Formats: sequence, structure tokens, C-alpha cells
Amino acid sequence: MEADAQPEADAQPEASTPSSDSAVSQILLRVGLFGAAIAGFSAASRVTAVGEVTANSLSMGLMLAQWCLCFGLLIAAASRRPPRRSLYAIPLTLAVGMIAFVHIHGLHTLMYGPGTTDLVIFQDYAARLLLQGENPYLHDLRPAFELHGSALTYSTPLLDGDYTGRMAYPVLSTVFFVPFLAAGIATKWAYPLVFLVAMITLWRASPPLIRPVILLPWFFEQRYVLAVLGGVSDVVWATLLVAVVASWNRRNLRGVWYGLACSFKQTVWPLAPFFLIRIWHETPGTTTDRLREMVRYGGVSTIVFLIVNGPFIIWDPLAWWAGITEPLSAPMITLGYGLSSLTMAGWLVLAKESYGALVWSSLAVSLIVYYRHFGRLAAFMWVAPGIVLWFGNRSLTSYWYYFVLPLALDLARTYQPKAQASPLPSGRSVWPTVAVLGAFFLYLGGLLTTASLAESPIGVGLGPRIYTNGSRADFLFATVWNRSDQPLVPRFAVQTGSEQPFFWSIVDGPETLLPGETADYQIDSNVWYEQIDLRKGGLLTVADRDDYARRSAVWIPPLEGHAHLGQVVNGDFRFWTSEPLEPVRWTARSKPLSAGSIRAALDSPKDSALDFKLRAAPPDADTRRREQVSLSTRIVLPDVPLSFAIRLPEEANRLPDLDVLYGIDFITDRSRLMVLFGDTDRIGFLTIQGAEVPYRMFQVPRRQWSEFEINPRALFEEIGADILPVRHREHTFRGVDYPMTPLEIRLLVSANGLEEPLVAQFGAVQNTQEPGPPPLGTDLLAKPERWAMWIGDFNLEAGNPAKARDYYATVLDADPDFGLAHLQAADAHMQLGDLIAALDGYTQAIQSNADVGRAELGRGAALLALNQPEASLEAYNAALNALEEDRNHLRAEAQVGRSEVFLAMGDCGRARDALQRAWEMRPTMVLPQEKLQRCERDAP
Repeated sequence: MEADAQPEADAQPEASTPSSDSAVSQILLRVGLFGAAIAGFSAASRVTAVGEVTANSLSMGLMLAQWCLCFGLLIAAASRRPPRRSLYAIPLTLAVGMIAFVHIHGLHTLMYGPGTTDLVIFQDYAARLLLQGENPYLHDLRPAFELHGSALTYSTPLLDGDYTGRMAYPVLSTVFFVPFLAAGIATKWAYPLVFLVAMITLWRASPPLIRPVILLPWFFEQRYVLAVLGGVSDVVWATLLVAVVASWNRRNLRGVWYGLACSFKQTVWPLAPFFLIRIWHETPGTTTDRLREMVRYGGVSTIVFLIVNGPFIIWDPLAWWAGITEPLSAPMITLGYGLSSLTMAGWLVLAKESYGALVWSSLAVSLIVYYRHFGRLAAFMWVAPGIVLWFGNRSLTSYWYYFVLPLALDLARTYQPKAQASPLPSGRSVWPTVAVLGAFFLYLGGLLTTASLAESPIGVGLGPRIYTNGSRADFLFATVWNRSDQPLVPRFAVQTGSEQPFFWSIVDGPETLLPGETADYQIDSNVWYEQIDLRKGGLLTVADRDDYARRSAVWIPPLEGHAHLGQVVNGDFRFWTSEPLEPVRWTARSKPLSAGSIRAALDSPKDSALDFKLRAAPPDADTRRREQVSLSTRIVLPDVPLSFAIRLPEEANRLPDLDVLYGIDFITDRSRLMVLFGDTDRIGFLTIQGAEVPYRMFQVPRRQWSEFEINPRALFEEIGADILPVRHREHTFRGVDYPMTPLEIRLLVSANGLEEPLVAQFGAVQNTQEPGPPPLGTDLLAKPERWAMWIGDFNLEAGNPAKARDYYATVLDADPDFGLAHLQAADAHMQLGDLIAALDGYTQAIQSNADVGRAELGRGAALLALNQPEASLEAYNAALNALEEDRNHLRAEAQVGRSEVFLAMGDCGRARDALQRAWEMRPTMVLPQEKLQRCERDAP
């Protein structure tokens, strides 16, 4: 576009020398090559991450092609003088990147289903109606969701709980899809093709000097590409505005392009007065000449708009008008990422009318500034609409994001004005402009201050518990109070993070609250996408059904505690699963099943309190077995104390019998310690299921809440328990494969022969500080053998027995009595064929009581290989006796070992019996059937 002349424009600018132009050209070419390579690396990395390259040949090809192109670009950029032809490698690389994004989007759709906006599926459906001779402005377009199999995630909710289904845009947004449908081409390709046209136009219309860099921003910021693949239509009007800039010197054609843009979406309508101001300043000649040019531009644009929309205006003018004014007239919810985000987040409340006033006033201020200072701000016209729409009640990022495309081309072009059209604006005093801007910001500041100081006429509080279906919250308790002097009909909306809010149903609570009334509500949603992602948390908003400006909001916290494996998750018991009814990440148990239950304490002053209810012992109860209820969670043994809220019952922990136990059970894989609370401090032992369990009792008052800190690590070390971290792999700690000490924390109420039902209470369990590594990491040097143990296990599984043997030797040098290391070293020796060393290792493991069943299994194999069948059979039998029923895979191996012994003895019958038992224990196991058949064939 042509820029307005400055007052000093009569002076000739300094002429650039050919050498300086060449230097700038080389610099920009290098920047373009380098930037395109980085963009290509980004696209290739995305294919690597989510393109399933090992299973998808196209993903593999695109990834390799991008790497090759990117390295080629970097080589060209690094050369002393990049060849000019390398310029064309830039769009080629970016085009391959675009193809990669399209491919990945297709894979994502196959894996997770279609995800798109209501706009694109509505326009697709409207185009289908149009092809059948129907007026889309007269139809409800919501059947499009069923047609496309799309969720309502990106629908547009209304304040009354409904969502819009009207065709809400000028008709070109629908007609645009008609050729695609008529040709049998899926409309999902429409916006990516337009984006490609926009890139080609930017490239061709840019000066050659700028071409190496003009395309880079749209691929550095990947949302431009991802948005068109996700159904964001704004790329169409943005491309038409790019065409306006490219054809600016062709006075009629630029009006045609703008008329088409206005026929597509209302977002570009605020540009109209800016175009007229620009034409006024850029047109040389008299006032009449300028007015004539403005009328020409406005007339051409209007004629094009009427040509496109005219048939539908004639068809049904009221329906057409209702459609294109829907964004302004419909009671849509507040949603945006501009100023309205403050209201959406519940920080302050502005009425929809206030946002409208800000939009109109900011538009007026922008026009004044643009007219008065056009000489310095010629390209400001592309920025102003985004600023204006940023103040709106609905301010989605696409409302200003795409104005950057025509701005980029406008800045890139180097047209000079034909004549000095209006030298006055740039020479005018800035003080009137400062006054206008000051008045606007004073108005804005006053509006925000008033809103922030005003007390909301509605109050809302979140209940102490949030109910979930596993990963998402679907049921809430809320308290609402009406502070106003008007009746309140509450409507509840819930949103996850900054996503779109959705209305939830009222399960229980009054329909209307009179002035001054307070009521408790239960609300829920059975629709997955409306529920709250527990990892992000969300916002609960309550508003008056008849006046959405009367609203209040409360933050719904996320489920925290995932930052470190030693952190207690949901220790305040705020989040609960509905089936089974228990706190999230905790497990409730009753032994026997009818012994009792655990529920939230409704009458406790502590929100986190739980009632542990234990029944009276039935007459036929076995007095030798304790009945108990417990609630447990698993973490990695932390280095910091834990805080427990406890309330010791009157009946519990009475010495010397301890018939009723109230306390905390700490259980590792090799040690167990119970913490009890009572009238004295002491250490002792309890007999539980025939085993001696140490306990530590702390003195606390009875029948009142106490906050008590316990350091499980220090207590285990105090009793000399083995808490050395070893390798564990279990579902609780997914992705972890290194030495650690798992800790089960079990809140426990247990009784023997209870005469009356007992209700005991526990409160929150929290880390006293955030767990993490010690400041200097000194523990890494204190016991290096635990890491040697882990690396040895890793190599043993990887088929490197010699390396594993050496690591186990390091462990045993530091701790000769470490039975598990003897066991693993013996396995390594077996794989290496060193039978004597293996046999010695298995024997040492048995003597150390380290996984005796598995050690006996290995000893049996070693003895059989040493041709000692009788001793081998004895070892296999010992393995069967030591292995628990839940380790059938090892018990099956023991039976196979016994069959090998019997086959060596020539006892085919007993070998067959052993193999039959092995098959019953593990039907998928490969059995030595050929040896058995050979034995039976050779038997006399």
C-alpha cells in the first residue's frame, strides 16, 4: 500500500548502493534459509513425536524428507555466498512441513475422533441445505453435530443453557463450501487450501528482497497451521485482505476483495472506516477527488456485498438479518481471552453493555488517532480492529490473530505515494490525541476500578468434596447466597482451565432464592467434555438466569500431588470416586467386608474429617481375628515428615490389652511399623495374624483433634528396619524403573470382640514440606550399592550376565549379607554356566531369607545341571512350599523342573503328572513335551 507523505517528503531519500542492497539481500536470504530449517526441524520433530513413524510409512517418509531438506538449508545458509536458487527451497521445505501437519491431523482424527468448531460443521451443513434448494437462514443447523459425529465441545452456549444453531454469518461463508461439496471434495480441505493460497499470495506479492522471510512467521507460530486444520475459518477473510493489499493500486479490484471479505464474516467490518481514511490521505488532488475515490471504494465493496448476499436478502430479509446480527443480538455467554477474560475468570464483573461501550469507544479513539497521525501510522489500520475486538464480551484470539497476515504484506511492500496528499496530519499537535487517549483510559480505569470494588450480589462457595468418575469431576456441592434485594434464579456453569464453560444440571436445591436467602445445591454433568479435568482444575460460576451480569465464581482446585513420588495425593480427601465410594488415590478396605465403612464426617468442624465406622462384633465372630476398616495410599518413602490430623477415641489403644487399635500402619516391601496414639509414649510389639509387628505409641489427648508430625523414615531407622531402596516396577508408580522404597500409609481402626459400634475419625494427611532431593544430594554417595544393584538387574534382563555379575559383586563387597544380591548374582552365574558359583549364591540367598521360593527354584536348576537329581528334586519341592499361590508362574516353573528331574530318573509317569500340574498353573507355558514323548517311547 502507499504510505502518506511526510512534510519532509520533498527531500530525496539517500540512494542505496548496489553493494548495500546485495548485502541486505544476502543477510535476509541466510535468515530465511536458517528460519525455514528451524521450522522444518519443528515439523519433523512433531512427526517424530506423534506420527507413529514405526508403523506409518508416510510419517517415516515425511520425517526423513524434512530432515534432508533442513540440513540442505543449513548447508546453504552456512556457505560463503548462498546460491540465489536456494531461495526456492524455503517454500518447498515449508510446504513439506504443511503436508506433515495435515498428515498428523488425519492420524489424530483416526485415534481420537473428529475435533472441530461449530462454525465449520454449521457452514458445511448449510451448504448441503443450499444444494437442496433450502434457505440455510431458515433452518436450525444443529443436526450438523450428528452429521459430522462431533461433540458439543466447541458449540456456542447461550445464557439460558441452550446453544446457538443459527447461521450467524454472511452468506459467502456457506457458498464457499458449495463447490467442494458439488465436486465431492470433503470440506475439511477448504481452509488448508485457502491457507496455501494465502502463502502463495504473500510470496508473490512481496518484494524479492523480503521473500526469504515473509513466510516464516506462519510456520514458527504453528497455531496458524493447526487452526486451519481444526476448522477455524478466519483464514479465508484474512486471505481476501491479503489480496486487498496485493491489489491496492488497482482501485476497483481492491474494493472487490474487501466486499468479498465482508461477505464472509463480520470480523472485517470495522476495517471499513480505516480504509476510507487511508484512501482520503493517499489520494492526491482536491477534496472532491478524494471523496470520489472513497465513494468508488465504498461503492464497489457494497455492490459486491449485495451481489453475494442479495439473493438471500430477497429470499427472506428478516431471516438474513437475524442471522448476520446473531453475534450481537443473541444472549451468548461471556467468553474470551481479551479484557472479558477477567469476567470469565471471576475476577471482576462487567455487564455485556459495558463491554459494548468499550468496543465502540475504542473504535472511535482508534479512528481519531488514525486520521490525525496517518503519516506515522499508515499500517495501524490492521492492528486497530484487533484492539477494538479485544475489548468485546466475546474476544476469541482468532478475532485479532489473522489481521497480522495483511499487516505483514503491507509492511513488506515499498510503494511510494503518487503525490503529497495531506501533509497536515503528521504535523498536527499531539496534545488533542493525548487528551482523547487519556479520556479513554480514564474511562477504562474507572470502569475496572468500580467493578473490582463492587460487592457481587451473589455469593458462592464450593462444598468440601468433589466427586469424580476417575479422571474428571462430574458432581459438586455448592452453597449460594443471595445478597441482593431481588429474587435469584441460579444457573451453574463449569469450565476446565481456560476452556469453554458449560452449564451443569441442578440435582438438588431450590429453583429460586429470595433476597437474603442461602441454600445448598448439588449439581452434576453426565457429559464427558463438560466435566472438569482433575489435572487442571476449573471454575464454578453461578449467575442469575435473567441477568448474567449478576454472577460470582469460585475456583475448583486441581488434584495436586503429582510433582514427586513422595508426595501424598488427595491427602485432604477432597476428591472422591463414586464407585467405589472412596477418596481418589486411596483404597478403603473392610475385613471382613461387613466389618464397617468409611464416609465423610458431615458433622465435624474439619472439612477433611472421615468417619471410620466399625460394627459391634456379631455373636459368632472369631475372637482370634480382628475386624478392621482401613484407608490406604502408596507413595515413595519420603525424606520429610508427614502431618496427620487425628482424634483419638475414648475406647482405643488402652493398655495393656490394646483390644481396640487406632493408628497408622506404615508398610514397605520388607518392613512394617505401626504408629499408635495413647496415654503414654512407648515402644512395643503386636501380634497380628501370627506375626510380631513393632509399634510406636505417642501420647496425645483423647476426644479432641491433634495435628501430629511423623517421619516414617526416621521411625524405620530407629527400629533398625531394612528400607534400602531396591528396584520396583508396579502400577502405582508408572514409568519408574529405579531403586526406591514404596511405602503404604494405612489409616487403621481395628478391634477384637467389640461390644458396641465404634466411630473413629481421621483428618488430612499432608507432607509438611514439598518432598524432593536433599540440597547436596549426599545420599547418592552414602549407599552407592543400591544403584549398582539396579544396573545389575537392568543388564541381567538385557542379556548381559557378565556385566550384571560384576555389578552384583560391587553390591556384595559393600554388604555381604544382602540376600537379594546373592540371588541375582546366582542367576547371572547360571546364565554364564558357572554352576558352582550359582549354587553358592542361591544357598546364600536362602540363608538370608531373600525370596526363598525363587532361590530354591534356581538351586534346583543348578543341582540338576550338576547331575544331582535327588538334591534337585528336594530343592524344587522346597520352592513349591515357599512360593505363594499368587506366584503361579514360578510354581509352574518348579513343576517343570520336577518333570526334568523325573525324566532324568526315567520316571515318565511322574514327569507327566508334574507337567500336567504346570499346565494347570500356567496354560501358556512352553512344556518339554518332546522329552516326555522320547522317555515314553524308550521306556521298556
